[in-house]
Amino acid sequence: MQKSFISYAVIVFINLLFFYKYIDRLTHFTSAFTALYLILIIWFLKKQIFNKFFNNKTKYIAISFLLFLAVFIHYYVDIHNLNVDRWSVISSFFEQLEQAKYPYFAHSHLGNPPGPMPFYFF
Repeated sequence: MQKSFISYAVIVFINLLFFYKYIDRLTHFTSAFTALYLILIIWFLKKQIFNKFFNNKTKYIAISFLLFLAVFIHYYVDIHNLNVDRWSVISSFFEQLEQAKYPYFAHSHLGNPPGPMPFYFF
């Protein structure tokens, strides 16, 4: 029980850090949304630990909610307003490749070159 608790705690902590980092770019209520997210994670884990397995209704509700959230965020957030360039690095890499140019000379919209690892683009 001790090892599984530590494992869950580490994963939840890292997940909360990433959630806080990215939700901060969307709203000024970052702490409130992070606290709500933590409550949802605790509720989810509590339910999973006590029931050991999900029932079908809970699975479908969770998957539907995550799918709806992903689609909503995809249409709500303009990628040019985010201060990341992973999408741009990958896009410029393939644009250079399609034009028969050396793809590692490509630059993102922020001026960053692609990384040296080819598996990054797969």
